[in-house]
Amino acid sequence: MNKEYSELPDSMLCRFLQSDTTYERENATKELERRYKHRLHSFLKTKLKCSEDIQDIYQEGLIVLIVKLKKGMEVNNFYSFLCGICQKLCKNKYKESVKNPLSASVEFDEFVHTDDQLDSKEISDTQEKINEIVRTFTVKDQQLIQLYYDHGMRLQEVAVSLNKNILSVRKQHTRLIKKIKQAIIKM
Repeated sequence: MNKEYSELPDSMLCRFLQSDTTYERENATKELERRYKHRLHSFLKTKLKCSEDIQDIYQEGLIVLIVKLKKGMEVNNFYSFLCGICQKLCKNKYKESVKNPLSASVEFDEFVHTDDQLDSKEISDTQEKINEIVRTFTVKDQQLIQLYYDHGMRLQEVAVSLNKNILSVRKQHTRLIKKIKQAIIKM
């Protein structure tokens, strides 16, 4: 990977994805994947259980993104935009599996040891409690939580996305975590 591509902002790399030059497209794609592949896979793991589905949605998401960019669409926040595309693809995958259960992929849960299932049940219950608490927050607080935890953005990216100062976002995040901890203790 060229060092010059690793120093470019996402918006410039997205413009290179629109380029007619194969070299620019390939290097921009490699750099964006290097930056976001792990985070996007983590995001998709919250939506899907089968690793094959995760990889399929990831690849489809990149294809849809490139097609939209080729049509001239502007992307301000690459990761959020790609997450949105992948979330829609996940919903479509779910609808397809409901309509035709035989075509659905085998889920990993069938192979997980029962102790792991108990742990995942406890984790699921805890996540539901946290979600209940977060629903009581203001819309702005919910946005921060969603961008940071659901979309896997760093606080710096959250600040840019919300058009806020990084220090105020850090303070807001710390305050919200304290509120969640206090609410859990009271439950």
